[in-house]
Amino acid sequence: QYWIKGYGIGNVTGFESIIDQLLKNIMPLYEQLHAYVRGRLCSKYENRFDCNGPIPAHILGNMWAQTWHDRLDDIIPYPAAPLINITKVLIEKKFSIHQLYTMAESFFT
Repeated sequence: QYWIKGYGIGNVTGFESIIDQLLKNIMPLYEQLHAYVRGRLCSKYENRFDCNGPIPAHILGNMWAQTWHDRLDDIIPYPAAPLINITKVLIEKKFSIHQLYTMAESFFT
């Protein structure tokens, strides 16, 4: 229980229920993302895996399927569209590191 003190939650049960609710909230988005990625990869790797089931981990880029960025060229929705250079935009808008931190923090408060 010591490890959850930093989260300001009284007990493990409370922490678990918050995590369960967060997972429940994002699961529909994750399922849509997974289905989209699976569909794109099924088109590229025809007959290599069951297109109605899980995506084999090794196809996603590493043995644990933790990082999907290696597959970006295969799954990007609009491959002809230019990628946004977020660094350039932030510099143009004169964003400071503090502003970025504050903005990121606001997503969770």
